[in-house]
Amino acid sequence: MSLRTAAAPGPETGGEPSEALLRRALRERSRIEARYNKGHVVLEPLLMFREHDALFLVAGTALRDGQPPREPKIGIFRLAGLSELAASEQRFVPPAFEDDIWSKPSRELVARVRSPARPLRP
Repeated sequence: MSLRTAAAPGPETGGEPSEALLRRALRERSRIEARYNKGHVVLEPLLMFREHDALFLVAGTALRDGQPPREPKIGIFRLAGLSELAASEQRFVPPAFEDDIWSKPSRELVARVRSPARPLRP
């Protein structure tokens, strides 16, 4: 698997800022790699939202420490908890899901993936 960006997030390291990297991954439907809870994960980003001045990512977990999950999982990841964020060349087909299940009055949608099979609600 080849990586496009393998720097820690933020302009001070010369890497692409995390939010910009995730926006691109959402737009291109590409997987991302990161360190999360001391493990290596490969995620399929579905949407990004802001809540109480913090950014969160809703993503499917493709691999955790090199192994696929026993069952498909979609989780919420606080962006501050993801380190060593990198974009992957691998593309994925987003699953059909209703993005309103993630909505709450305190959450502001920042970006979301577009499914080629069925567009999400505008």
